[in-house]
Amino acid sequence: MPAGSVIGSASLRRQAQILAKNPNIKCVNFRGNVQTRLRKLDDDVVDGTLLALAGLKRMDMQDCITKILDWDYMLPAVAQGAIGIQVRSDDARTIKYISALNHKETKTCTFSQVL
Repeated sequence: MPAGSVIGSASLRRQAQILAKNPNIKCVNFRGNVQTRLRKLDDDVVDGTLLALAGLKRMDMQDCITKILDWDYMLPAVAQGAIGIQVRSDDARTIKYISALNHKETKTCTFSQVL
């Protein structure tokens, strides 16, 4: 986007990535549901915003997409899309039941152990 453009995002992580790529863009805190954010965009409150592709697809709003950012420009949040379940280490019964939900590769990428 051109210098001086205003991008709305409530995510400090996204704002930092945007500013790292283009320090001539202004980022402002931007909250609300998808419809509210799009309305603010239409009302020229901001020049652009970032919305989750999965959310737009789920809401059948792909026609709102103007650009999909690749990972070279915008990294997703750590463990984006992963679901974590915390269980007491001595609760063998629950561990047995939830172990069937485990996806080994995702666990390897996202697991952290609280000591």
